[in-house]
Order: sequence, then C-alpha cells, then structure tokens
Amino acid sequence: MRKAEILKLTQNITYQVVEDTDLILDLFETSSPVKLEIIFDKPGVSCHLIGMYVLNDGEKLDFTTIAKHESRNTSCLQDVRGVLRDNSDSKYIGSIIIEENASQTESFLDDSVLVLGQGTKNQSEPILEIKNNDVKASHGSTTGRINEDEIFYLQSRGLSKKEAENIIVEGFFEKLLNQIEDTTIREVIAEKLASKLNQ
Repeated sequence: MRKAEILKLTQNITYQVVEDTDLILDLFETSSPVKLEIIFDKPGVSCHLIGMYVLNDGEKLDFTTIAKHESRNTSCLQDVRGVLRDNSDSKYIGSIIIEENASQTESFLDDSVLVLGQGTKNQSEPILEIKNNDVKASHGSTTGRINEDEIFYLQSRGLSKKEAENIIVEGFFEKLLNQIEDTTIREVIAEKLASKLNQ
C-alpha cells in the first residue's frame, strides 16, 4: 500500500521520501514564491508528485519543485497541470537532480498548461542535472489554448461559455485526478478545483 499525502505549499518545504509515496500538492492558497525539494536518500523508494492549479483573473503563482536523487534505484514522476484565465501569471521551475551515487534512477517531469483567457503569462523551466550515466530521465512542457470549436459545440447544446469551458477543463484534469488512488484526497482536490472554476 502506497502512502498518500496532501502537501499544502504555502512555504518552502523539504520532503524526505522514506517509502513509496503519492504526494499531492495543494497550490490553491499559494500566494508567494515557494519551493518544494523532494529528497531521495533511501534506495528503492518512489514518489509520484501531482500538482494541479487554476489561476483566475489577476492571480499569480510562482513555485519550484526539485526531485533530488542521492541514492540508487529511486524513481520520481512529477505531474503538473494548470489552467490560466484572463490576466493570470504562472511561473514554474521543475528540476531533476541525479547525483553520482544514484545509479538505476528513473525521474520524469511533465508540465501542461491550458490557457483560457487573454493577457496571460506562463513561464515554464524544466531543468535536468545528471551526474550518473546509468539512469533514465526526461522532461516535457506544453502550453496550449482551449479549442474554440469545442466551446462553440457545447454552447450550441445550450451551455453558457463558462459552463462549456469548465467541462473542457474538468476533462483536462480528469486523467490526473483519477491517478490519485486515495478517494478522500481525490475528493478534496476535486472540490478545490471545482471551487476555483466556479469563482
């Protein structure tokens, strides 16, 4: 049984992975620049980091995650998804650091942002620092706009523009939400997402 935990990121945090862990970031009350450093200094442990956020008009988010592998045979997957509405601003730095002693490590980062509004800013910086050749590591970062044809289709079925956008956004988050095995945590995050979408 994997450990599952919500981590409210409102200040800088160093988190030591001592067992297989699903770490779900709560970014909904983050207002100042923050950093999460995940330390792997015990061999054989894994962590799935899941982060989701919605920025409404004028909101800003500035955060950094660092997966630092210091021991062998560890693994980490960082999954981050965000939605930007009018005049919102996000900055995300996602780092993977694999030290010399961390052979047979696997570490990946996937960052996806969906843009709904105008005047948005999105800065994404994936960083790899690898000091061992016997590893697997990669990162990906994508930013895309919502499909206006999909909005038009849903509006033709009687939905308002905001209702149509929310359905598409819920689909954008659904796959990641479903990867949260702990039902209580999944419901908490789903409620927070819904609250932000309906503001």
